[in-house]
Amino acid sequence: MMMASPPTSRRIFSGVIAGLIAGATALLAQAPPAQQPPRFRSGVELVAIDVEVVGRDGEPVLGLRGDQFEVEIDGRKRPVVSAQFLQQAPRSVFAGRGNQPLTPGSQPPAVRALAGEYTGRIFVLGIDENSFWAGHARAANDAARIFIDRLEPEDYIGLATFPASTVQVTPTREHYKVRDALDKIVGRKSPPMRGTTALSASEVMDITAGDSEVLARVIARECSPADRACPKRVQADVIDMAQDLEIRALVSVSGIRGLLGAMANVQGRKTLVIVSAGITLGDRPGARPNVRGEVAAAGLAAAAANTNLYVLHVDTSFLETFSAQSGGSVTTMMRDSSASESGLAAIAAAAGGQLFGVSTRADDAFDRVLRETSAYYLLAIEPLDSDRDGQTHRVKVKVRQKGVTVRSRSTVVIPKR
Repeated sequence: MMMASPPTSRRIFSGVIAGLIAGATALLAQAPPAQQPPRFRSGVELVAIDVEVVGRDGEPVLGLRGDQFEVEIDGRKRPVVSAQFLQQAPRSVFAGRGNQPLTPGSQPPAVRALAGEYTGRIFVLGIDENSFWAGHARAANDAARIFIDRLEPEDYIGLATFPASTVQVTPTREHYKVRDALDKIVGRKSPPMRGTTALSASEVMDITAGDSEVLARVIARECSPADRACPKRVQADVIDMAQDLEIRALVSVSGIRGLLGAMANVQGRKTLVIVSAGITLGDRPGARPNVRGEVAAAGLAAAAANTNLYVLHVDTSFLETFSAQSGGSVTTMMRDSSASESGLAAIAAAAGGQLFGVSTRADDAFDRVLRETSAYYLLAIEPLDSDRDGQTHRVKVKVRQKGVTVRSRSTVVIPKR
């Protein structure tokens, strides 16, 4: 049986997160003013919840009425008083779609398209420098440039590297500033901690999950029969490498949390696009690295910040398979790559966002991000008096229409009267 390691990784994590959040807050301290949604005029104080509804192709679904939405707060339905359709991209984005024109008066009475009030979206690119080897950082740079080239002139774009805030650009319409800053991005991934045992991440995950067959296989490979102390060294090396992988994952997740925490200070809709080569997460019960608690906290941070989260996994596993840092088989490298994607997938799922895997160019992924964020519905919800307690409440939004994906915040804080 593997012994539990001391909580060293948690202590390191708590030591770095304060600095990460401080750096991210500085990035957004002078963020642009967000588009102000219309105010609801009613004798009852209503709660606003913004919702993206997109089809299978990522295009916003137009023409939905308030009675087609179903909203639950803490598992109980709440009345949807109205639904307003808010355009976040110029009409050119919707041109030629074969759908109804996006003009006031063309929607049902309960929906209003504010086509004349477009002020631009706010995007922040978050680059996980620690996930890229020094020779592979160009992949992150190229992916980010593709996204910037597709922005509308009115859109704001910011840039932040993490875990170290070495490159920062406050969201701006001067897109060239972000392009120039991309040249400063470097890969900071370091080789994993290794003892006397040659271990892959896959073997660490299996052994920490209690897989005795894998442990026996590694011991047979690494130990001579005459070396009776070797099996204990193997187990110690497994614990050390598991802790090393866990620290790396914790630091990357904390960087994402720091960015989300800073974005909570910016009013209105925002979108954080994470570009990473992966965050390794155990892919079976009991396996380490296990940072699922911190991943869940990142999801809550996204909800509190009212921020869309998209995660782009730039898969460099093919390059790493034949690199000097890699000593494993192709099969092992592919499983390790899958585990590194699972951490990103967990973050996207916890935040109600989406993960895109990219092995070559990122055109299709970024086109989808821009389509999905081009419009949303603002719902006016009538809460119960018991909801007005200043506490966090779970929110779930459904749409009575097949073949659509609904993205909305998962929590809301309703102020006291």
